[in-house]
Amino acid sequence: MRLTRFAILLEVLALVANGPPACGASYVASFLPNPSSYLLTDARGNSNVSQVGRGYGGPLADHGHALLWSDAPSGVIDLNPVGFSDSWADTATETQQAGWGSGTATGMYDHALLWNGSAAGVQDLNPAGFQSSSVRRMSATSQVGFAFAPGANQQAMLWYGTAASAVNLQPAFAIWSRTDGVDENSQVGTAVRSSFETEHATLWHGSAASAIDLHPAGFYDSGANGVDAEYQVGSGRLSSNHNATHALLWHGTAASAIDLAPAGYLFSVAEAIKGNTQVGFGNVGFQGNTDHALVWYGTAASVVDLNQYLSPLGTFVGAEAFDVNENGDIIGTAFSSSGIQYAVKWTYVPEPSAAATLGLAAIIGICRRKRKA
Repeated sequence: MRLTRFAILLEVLALVANGPPACGASYVASFLPNPSSYLLTDARGNSNVSQVGRGYGGPLADHGHALLWSDAPSGVIDLNPVGFSDSWADTATETQQAGWGSGTATGMYDHALLWNGSAAGVQDLNPAGFQSSSVRRMSATSQVGFAFAPGANQQAMLWYGTAASAVNLQPAFAIWSRTDGVDENSQVGTAVRSSFETEHATLWHGSAASAIDLHPAGFYDSGANGVDAEYQVGSGRLSSNHNATHALLWHGTAASAIDLAPAGYLFSVAEAIKGNTQVGFGNVGFQGNTDHALVWYGTAASVVDLNQYLSPLGTFVGAEAFDVNENGDIIGTAFSSSGIQYAVKWTYVPEPSAAATLGLAAIIGICRRKRKA
């Protein structure tokens, strides 16, 4: 699975051409507002104008409400619909949000939900014949996730805005599957061929028959979490031990896999990709809530630890990054030593320099000199 130096350079050049440079960037961290003194808040999805996630604990006890944080004056909006005791928003575009919810309205089963900016503007996406479902990610025109038929394993699903539009992506060879990432033309996730085989990262193009196995040689199992244009991200385990999990970047084939695991990290996973930027988290010791939120720019050596930008907000033992938008802004969750978690946004701040006018070769050279300094 190793690529030549020339091939890796081509990969990096293509990624750099699609977004912020891999060097000269910094971030400013800020809390997303806690609207009702929830004990915990969690941010999972990020568009150019809003963020989504969940608030729970405190006044809701064991239940949670889907939340929409807007850059507009409206601020934070509780998306929990009437008849639902629990909900979570996982993903957002400029105009819509999606996730899941359960309550008397769903017979207490989780149902995939699509919102249009308010609790009242909710649409139930649960497909006919399925007992429960959930949306994991969405593009401007589609949503992906999974659904359970009664007595059956989960099956990868693709929607186009309505329950009736649902497309079952489970390949004929799979006993279970799920989709976790989508752009306008592709879907990614995980599929298992039989009860005796492990999970394999999978790429689809709109149908079950289009499934492509992304599982890299030398890995025990793998899964894909995000896709943008021709690139996919996720993770793979080198053995059955979770401590051997490595963040991965693909370019449409299993053989194209690039290992993003930072030096010294026992565990890492890439959750999302936009342009040349990949985000996720990792841990040097695989201890609960002590993860480091991470951002990469196409290689393991390009990694930036986002935890360093949290210090103005207080003292935190860990953080995780889940999504990045076209502006390079990242959202995720930070954990305090007392176990409280906070929804966080890392706003991308490009460093003033002449790099933007020097061309791609000059950018690569600047990055190398900074890494050696």
